[in-house]
Amino acid sequence: MCKSTYNGSFGYLGAMPMYTIYAYRDPEGRDDYLSENFLRTRIMDVTDTGTYLLNGSYENDFDSYFLFVVRESAEDSKRYINNPAKESFSFHVKEFFPTEYSDSRGFKGSFSGVLYNEDDPKDSLVISQG
Repeated sequence: MCKSTYNGSFGYLGAMPMYTIYAYRDPEGRDDYLSENFLRTRIMDVTDTGTYLLNGSYENDFDSYFLFVVRESAEDSKRYINNPAKESFSFHVKEFFPTEYSDSRGFKGSFSGVLYNEDDPKDSLVISQG
């Protein structure tokens, strides 16, 4: 049996809204960076519905980016990332909604584009309606 877990966080950088989404898939139910699959995306300055390019790097704290890690063993993993030079990945915000216990807004949307293996750019993943 494989278990999936996801969560998110919201904050501001000055007046700029910042959303971070985490998702994990692991047969043992792990929900950390050692899970079988790990996804982290950050979307900066989401203020309205529309399409937002993820053209930053996961190595910078305040960039919009997409990171997907496939762990093949405890010692071996592949990192698939958006390529800022190619503007290869985007997030499509379809609607906003109020959140319980907070003044922040949640949103619904999807993501699409090409993610490239960080160590071998010829190896890529195409996501059409994530």
